[in-house]
Amino acid sequence: MAKSMRERYETARERIKNDEDVSGEESRLMLEFLDANDPRRNTYQMPDGKTKSDGTLARYARALCRVARHLEPDLTEATAYDINALMDDYLNGNVEEIKDEGLASSSVRNFQGPTRRFYLYHEELRVDREDIHFADQDESPVDERDIFSTEDVQALREEAKRRGSRDACLVDLLLYTGQRRSAILNLRLKDVKPEDGIFYLNEDDGDLKGANGKRPLLGANKAVRD
Repeated sequence: MAKSMRERYETARERIKNDEDVSGEESRLMLEFLDANDPRRNTYQMPDGKTKSDGTLARYARALCRVARHLEPDLTEATAYDINALMDDYLNGNVEEIKDEGLASSSVRNFQGPTRRFYLYHEELRVDREDIHFADQDESPVDERDIFSTEDVQALREEAKRRGSRDACLVDLLLYTGQRRSAILNLRLKDVKPEDGIFYLNEDDGDLKGANGKRPLLGANKAVRD
């Protein structure tokens, strides 16, 4: 059975606690930061008062643990210069665990964002989050060869129908709503209201990248009803 987003987050927390390359003080600071972003915990609070979904918390935990393993000096003594230098090494493939050609800018931004937020919370560490630079956005031109034709879409829907109403429902939800795969897979029965033509995003378990609220079912309504 696939793990829920909460289970993945708890696993990532345990990894922080057990990583031999992460000091005890770094581990404590990271866990306190995660608690401050966790709506299920009220001991600590972020300066901006915002909390994050389980999927985002899991991503933060994994990213910070990796940064802590690679950063010299460690999170408690590093400067913004040290952090930016590590991010440059990620971009250029100068870290042992990173492929020779380096990481894409979008991947490096996934480390920079959580690190900036970590220092927003831990202002006593005297790293100005604004001094931690974001890598330039990758250009992602659309290749027409990657786009389904009308015939492709119809063939996909017909094959899904042949496999049963559940597959047909999932395919139509993906096609018509444009939601992320994890958002669709984590929908609960109570989240879907075909009689009203809407569904609610599951903010407890979906990796929603900040999305929330209700969305129209559009052309998926019939498949959902079936």
